[in-house]
Amino acid sequence: MVEGYPNLVIPGPLIATLLLDLYIQQGQPLTQFRYRAKSPLFLPYPFTVNGKAKGQSARMWASNHGDEVVMEATVNSA
Repeated sequence: MVEGYPNLVIPGPLIATLLLDLYIQQGQPLTQFRYRAKSPLFLPYPFTVNGKAKGQSARMWASNHGDEVVMEATVNSA
C-alpha cells in the first residue's frame, strides 16, 4: 500500500516511550501516563522530546524539526 509519505514514519508508541523515559529519568514515581499523537514524524529529520513539571504532574511533548508539536502527553505521580 502506498500512503504518499515523504519517508519512513517513526512509530507513535516509540515517541510516547521516549517521552515516558524522559520523565522516569527524573526519578519521579508514576501513576498515570496519557498521550495523544497530533501528526507523524518522518526519517531522517531530527525531533525533540520535552517536558515541564508542575507539582505532581508534568506536561510532555515531542516536536519535529520545524518545532511543531507532534505529540502531547500528561504524566501524574503519587
